Amino acid sequence: MKYFQKVLPVYKKLKNYVAQSSILANIGIIQYKNKNIAEAINYSQTSLKIADSIGDLRGRARENGNLSAYYTELKNPDIALMYGLKAVEINKKTGNKKSLAINMQNVSSAYLGKGEYEEAKSYGIKALQAGNELNVTEVRRDASLGLSEVYDAMKMPDSALIYYKQYTKFADTISNDKKKNEITRMG
Repeated sequence: MKYFQKVLPVYKKLKNYVAQSSILANIGIIQYKNKNIAEAINYSQTSLKIADSIGDLRGRARENGNLSAYYTELKNPDIALMYGLKAVEINKKTGNKKSLAINMQNVSSAYLGKGEYEEAKSYGIKALQAGNELNVTEVRRDASLGLSEVYDAMKMPDSALIYYKQYTKFADTISNDKKKNEITRMG
């Protein structure tokens, strides 16, 4: 984070708005990972304002998606849904399929938080299908867990269990891949 805070004034001086927006987004993500959600939101909103002002669709999609995740973490599904749907719309326009899949999962989580289970299921299934199409294990893992939670809320334990088993399979795959990479680096 210190690096980002050091270079931000340089990009401000150069009036490189795309870099400023990206750096602010990265600081926001670090704040989020450190559980400083309010700070993450502040950085992300500032990044979004810059992206809006210069017409940076990619930056707008990124920050709407980040804000959706942050508000989901705060258990504020209405705001999470607003940002998530904006991110989905932008990523459909830009064709960024991986981000679209992640955003669809965020929207699913927001609908789940609102108690709108059919919408949550619909977006969760779309996210899982996109994850399968793209072969992105993290998306498949998150969508499977989300669908397990949706089916649990819908009082459909058999379906919830099926998706939970899928989730653990994908989570194990990710864990095993990380361990293989660590062993490879050591050897």
